[in-house]
Amino acid sequence: MSGYLSVLSGDDEEWADIAAEVQAIADGATVAKIEGDQTKKAVFFFPHPTLVRCDREVVFVCATGEWRAEG
Repeated sequence: MSGYLSVLSGDDEEWADIAAEVQAIADGATVAKIEGDQTKKAVFFFPHPTLVRCDREVVFVCATGEWRAEG
């Protein structure tokens, strides 16, 4: 985790990629499928919006009423 945080702390491009992924999930147009019960867990499958031939799988879990990305 600390290694990933160090990448994020100095890399605007990494933040832009994360923002693009969140927007792609929110928009839903390129989401190929969603797995999980969608009440406690949702797994989104979609092509990365800015990286060519990069398929993404992002997991969100709901704990104490808040949705958070599983890392």
